[in-house]
Amino acid sequence: LVALHALGFNDVINVSGAPSTDLWPAAVTLTMRLLDFRFRDAFAAADGLSPPPLDAREFGAFRDAVDAATDVLLAGRRCGVFCHRGVGRSPLVAAAALIRARGYPREQAMEAIRRLRPEASFT
Repeated sequence: LVALHALGFNDVINVSGAPSTDLWPAAVTLTMRLLDFRFRDAFAAADGLSPPPLDAREFGAFRDAVDAATDVLLAGRRCGVFCHRGVGRSPLVAAAALIRARGYPREQAMEAIRRLRPEASFT
């Protein structure tokens, strides 16, 4: 978080499933806004198996994470999106926020994320 803050990031959207307070010491988090949204990774297939779709609560949390990231971008702030492996949840939230906040076409948003995170999965 200290490195992100030094790069001008103001917010972290945490979709890892673990509370931010369990991931980062309180002293570090005082300089940034941490937003937690819990839903499992139903976007990146592991071991060739596709996970079941999100239930209504999880889909609501996904939608809320996209809304939060969109609001941050529209406010002219910088945010990072964090999940366990950085492959499924965070790339999808970030791409959706680029589509909504910046008007990127879907492919352009996914390519922007893949430039920073080549292993990102949007399936």
